[in-house]
Amino acid sequence: MIKKFFLLPLFFLQLFTVSKSFKSNPVIGNKFLNIMGLHVLRLIISHSIMNFRMMCLSRRIPKHLREQYYQKGYMLIEDIESEDNYNEIHKETKEIRSEIRECIQGNTLTQRIHLDKYNLSQTPAINNLIKRKDIVNLFKFAAGKNHLPLSHIQVIKSNYIKGESDPQKNLHSDTFHPTMKYWYFLENVGPNMAPFTYVKGSNKLTIKRLKWEYQKSISMDKEKTSYSQSGSFRIEEEELKYLGLPLPEEICVLKNTLVIVNTFGFHRRGDTDKKSIRSEIWGMSRTNPFNPFIGFDLKIIDALNNWGLHKLREIKDKEALKKGRYSSWHVIKTKNLYDEENRN
Repeated sequence: MIKKFFLLPLFFLQLFTVSKSFKSNPVIGNKFLNIMGLHVLRLIISHSIMNFRMMCLSRRIPKHLREQYYQKGYMLIEDIESEDNYNEIHKETKEIRSEIRECIQGNTLTQRIHLDKYNLSQTPAINNLIKRKDIVNLFKFAAGKNHLPLSHIQVIKSNYIKGESDPQKNLHSDTFHPTMKYWYFLENVGPNMAPFTYVKGSNKLTIKRLKWEYQKSISMDKEKTSYSQSGSFRIEEEELKYLGLPLPEEICVLKNTLVIVNTFGFHRRGDTDKKSIRSEIWGMSRTNPFNPFIGFDLKIIDALNNWGLHKLREIKDKEALKKGRYSSWHVIKTKNLYDEENRN
């Protein structure tokens, strides 16, 4: 209690950052302040600033994609690479040898290789894809920032271990402000393959959404899930009707498809009743929504962001080791992502 008192200035400053946790920040989670409208105020201000930043970066975006992103909450582009380029990208994801990290959620394994400068030097076709000028413009527009997202080669293995249900299969919003994630699918993803699932139009900050967010913020003491308490609000399908939203839609895609998503919108990992693998190039960008500046297009900033992720992983590894356990994203001993049995 005394520690939290002395940390109050820090907790207050976090109001103007990406911080979202109601349980770890006593200012963000203060019931009286949220009854007075703190959470709603953060929503309105952050969305206004993010929309302004996106508008500043929208000039080079094709109108149909821009409208798709605003109206649906995502943009989908098929056959984004030539067949030869796609084949080379797919080949590189199989042949790369690098550190692989894994996160276990319920019965699902998510495994990633971080595409930092060193790994991109080994994978020129992947490097050309994620740094292609028109694609970079899409990334920056959707993120509202002049920086590249943090990118990974990712494999999601559903039903690969015994465990509780995957919490990512619960419908949720990532955080209180617009954020961008993208998937470049390396294989066809059909029904019953845990396809990405999204509620169209749930990216919009409507009056009904504000009311729903307000009710969530003032009843957090009754919230049962740690994810909601941490600021990633969960929602039941029956609540969507009240918000005037459609039911979630599975985004089944062909290989060589790029999907860029605003994850303020409600989404989840799709269902499957069998062992299922999704392979993709995946990336995300989450920047301070209270900063009105779009930033500078500088390679040094992208390099620092990638270095920062490495350092964060190292810190988490050391903290977990002291407690005699693995970090949430821990290194596994394996040759490549596609091995069927590749966990230490």
